Amino acid sequence: MTVADQQHTPAEEPRIHSQQLGGHWVAWVGEPDGRTARGWTVVGETREQAEARARARLDRPAPVGDRQP
Repeated sequence: MTVADQQHTPAEEPRIHSQQLGGHWVAWVGEPDGRTARGWTVVGETREQAEARARARLDRPAPVGDRQP
C-alpha cells in the first residue's frame, strides 16, 4: 500500500465509532453499519482519548500481517 492509497478525500473520510465498555472507551474505524472496517480497536480512558487514538492509528501503516494485497 502506498502513501497515496492511505490518503482520504473529505468524501471518503473514515468514520470513527466509539463505545463505552465498563470503565473505559473503545474506538474503531467503522463501516456505515458500525462494523469494524480495519480489524482493530483502540482503548482510552475517555471517549475523546479513544477517538483521538483511532484517528492517530489511521495515519500509521498497517502491521505486516494486516496489509491487503
